[in-house]
Amino acid sequence: MDFQSHPSFAANIKSQGACTRTYDHGDATSFHHHLENAGDLTIGLFTDSLFPLSGCIAPLPQSLDALRISNVKSSIVVIDEAHSLGVLGPTGGGIFEHFGIKPTNENRIEFVITGSMAKALGSHGGYIAGSAERIQLIRERSTIARGFLPPSCAHAAYAGLELLKDPARLAGLRGNIRKMRDVLESLGFSGLTADPSIPFFCIEDSPTRPVAAIHGTLMREGVYAALISGYSATQSGAILRLVVNHDHTDEDFAILNRALAKAAKSQPSLT
Repeated sequence: MDFQSHPSFAANIKSQGACTRTYDHGDATSFHHHLENAGDLTIGLFTDSLFPLSGCIAPLPQSLDALRISNVKSSIVVIDEAHSLGVLGPTGGGIFEHFGIKPTNENRIEFVITGSMAKALGSHGGYIAGSAERIQLIRERSTIARGFLPPSCAHAAYAGLELLKDPARLAGLRGNIRKMRDVLESLGFSGLTADPSIPFFCIEDSPTRPVAAIHGTLMREGVYAALISGYSATQSGAILRLVVNHDHTDEDFAILNRALAKAAKSQPSLT
């Protein structure tokens, strides 16, 4: 499991009685080193596709190559697309489209894809995609998987998928990502995610950037930003996360600029 994967991964692995090992965040070489000690075992690789705090895209091609040349008996690769659907890839199809990989089960590699309907699709709930045998096994072992999504949520998610087919939406999102970056950089915020396709910007807490104070100013000025703590086992302090979408307007960015400028006046330095 990637060191910064969502803690729900670890909780579910532990509930199944499996042994958990973590590799360095976004580091396929570190994952490969773990495989060298795995021997003739059945293993699982669990990772976010796009990490919502670091902005790192999982090194999926290198990890799959490491599995193919390893001595493991078999493997199941579980990829969470919660933050990459509608974002990564030429049409927003997610990490597999981003890397040009077809998630087809191989001799020793089985794919399972999980994701959220509550983000890019604008609905509620989630999904698990895999082989018919794997899905049946999940249904048998999980009380949650035995329930049904409300029809209204299923229909809303389907409508969201239809909207994602419009290339203008993804182009508009990426244009707004550039505008958000311009606002943040103009006010001295550094260390932003380099990839221009990632729509969230995270500000880590520090003596010169007390994110709780910045968060309070933004909220008073009508800007919602998430103040996050405890997302992963490696998170040491609070993180302020700003997320941009296709529908944000120039006036929205002007409001954000004024709110951040006001927050900056009350801090000795934001750099």
